[in-house]
Amino acid sequence: MKASIELNCNGVGNNEETKFEYVIGPFHRSEITGLDVCIRKELIATCSRDKTVSIWNYAQKTHEISQVFPEECLTVAFHPSGLHLVIALQDKINICNVLSNSISICKVMLIKGCNEIRFSNGGHLFAAVALEKLIHVYNFYTYDCNERMQFQGHM
Repeated sequence: MKASIELNCNGVGNNEETKFEYVIGPFHRSEITGLDVCIRKELIATCSRDKTVSIWNYAQKTHEISQVFPEECLTVAFHPSGLHLVIALQDKINICNVLSNSISICKVMLIKGCNEIRFSNGGHLFAAVALEKLIHVYNFYTYDCNERMQFQGHM
């Protein structure tokens, strides 16, 4: 939806009328805390402190999906297929399916203070950084993280 307004420039520049176009859309209302780009689809996922996760199509420059969560979102990661998201909230991680018009939670993992999530190139593993020093590597399909897949980061 585009709207324009007309302004009179009193002695500034030329005497032509200046027009501004409003950009109206479902943007985040607070700072963006996470962003990830899908490898196989033309999609970007963003999350914000306003408790929303949005999916954007960067080729068509359109907003696809927006979902509100009960808590502040810290970070987000797109599965390489574009069909799944992993979203970190304050005290848990949500593994979600991306549907045609919504984001559906399919698994909740109780991991507190996760501030970074990344998928492996194939998408079968994802790493979650908790409390800025513990790295847990999970199997995406079984949600397992054995002791060999837990690492101590920088202190």
